[in-house]
Amino acid sequence: MRCRGGNVEDDYGYLEIRLDGLLKEKGLSKNKLSHKAEMNWKQIDNYCTNSITSTALPK
Repeated sequence: MRCRGGNVEDDYGYLEIRLDGLLKEKGLSKNKLSHKAEMNWKQIDNYCTNSITSTALPK
């Protein structure tokens, strides 16, 4: 992703989500979390693999 003539990663860094490790540590499955969080399983999987393509952060 590019921003103001440079890479966003160069300008702002990056966000690493460590959800997969936390789920293993707590003994929770992605399926159980998706039900409790009322989120789609694929969204949970994307967070676990750091494959998020867009964010809902305010501008």
